[in-house]
Amino acid sequence: VKAIEQEWKERVGGLERDFFEKELELNEKLKAATELLEEKELKEQHEKLAKEKLAKEKHVLEGLLSAAEEEDELESKVEAIKQATKLELAEARASLEEEKTRLE
Repeated sequence: VKAIEQEWKERVGGLERDFFEKELELNEKLKAATELLEEKELKEQHEKLAKEKLAKEKHVLEGLLSAAEEEDELESKVEAIKQATKLELAEARASLEEEKTRLE
C-alpha cells in the first residue's frame, strides 16, 4: 500500500511539476505575445500620427501656395493700376500742356 501511495505521490508530484512548467511556459508566451501586440499598437499609433502630421503639413503648404498665388495676382493688379495711373498722368500732362499752349 505504501509503495502504491508513494508511486501516486510521485505521479501527482510529476503532474504538478509538469502543470507548473507548462503554466510558466504559457505565461512567458503570453508575455511575449502581449509585448509584440503593444509594439504593433505603438507602431500603428506612430504611423497614424505621422500620417496626421503629413496631412496637416500638406494643408499648410496648400494654404501657403494659395496665399502666394493670391499675392502674385495682387502684385499683377497693383502693377496694372500703376501703369494705368502713369498713362492717365501722362495724358493729363499732355492735356495740360495743350491747354497751356492754347491759352498762351
